[in-house]
Amino acid sequence: MKALCISHRIISYEYFLNELEEWEIRNLVEYIPFADIDRWEQCRFNAYILAQINSKKRIKPSDLLSFAWDKHEHQIDLNNKEEVNAMKAKMKEMEKFIKGK
Repeated sequence: MKALCISHRIISYEYFLNELEEWEIRNLVEYIPFADIDRWEQCRFNAYILAQINSKKRIKPSDLLSFAWDKHEHQIDLNNKEEVNAMKAKMKEMEKFIKGK
């Protein structure tokens, strides 16, 4: 865990050793797959350029490589009251967990 977080530059070594709280670990583990988004997007764009040059059809970068972050599952529709209320409830749960209640 420590090596993954530090090698992906998610947090500093000093923070990991001295200040990291237990409740932060789950968030860090969930974030690790998204730590290299820039590199993967750069690879996808390079592949797109090469494919588009050699193709007569229009190609989208997502047609060549699709990633988990393309789905935007983490975004909520602010016009949907059910989603907003579910997010508020989840935030209250997290607040209680952080405060130790």
